[in-house]
Amino acid sequence: MNNNLSKTKKIIISAFCLSLALVMGRFKIMLFGGSVKLTFGGIFYRFASIILGSIYGFVIAFLSEMLSAILNPMGNYIFLLSVTEGLQGLFVGLIWNLLDKVGFAKKKLLKLCIAVSIPGLLTSFANSFILKHYLLWADEIFWGTVVLRLEKEVIMILINVFILRIMLNIYEKNINRGK
Repeated sequence: MNNNLSKTKKIIISAFCLSLALVMGRFKIMLFGGSVKLTFGGIFYRFASIILGSIYGFVIAFLSEMLSAILNPMGNYIFLLSVTEGLQGLFVGLIWNLLDKVGFAKKKLLKLCIAVSIPGLLTSFANSFILKHYLLWADEIFWGTVVLRLEKEVIMILINVFILRIMLNIYEKNINRGK
């Protein structure tokens, strides 16, 4: 989006997005009898990745996942899950910028859908694969979990696209007003 922000502004926006991701990540909606939980912290590192760049998205996503596991433990901490979350933040920004270069600059909704869905689905599958080997799941449990996690990810993609579109429109209006 706008890479003309000063380092100080980028750090402030990063800290703000990280803190919102940590706070909003604590709110959960349970689906399918409690086997799937929707969390809303990812919206903020995706937003940071789009407006600040993919490296900022990686750092905020990684720290968000790691600090959430420390502040609100739900079992053992698995470092690879933080890495995959960080990679998701990285790829959202990379895909967003790549789509800008190939002519999607005017098609913001389509660009947003692609930039959020591809990394989200890949991360969901990768996390299921990591958990399969970490928790020694049988193949039947693994594929059942993959289906549930992908269903959850599709719901989260729709929610993320809706909220991110609003956030990006507000951000753009405020940036353009400042010029």
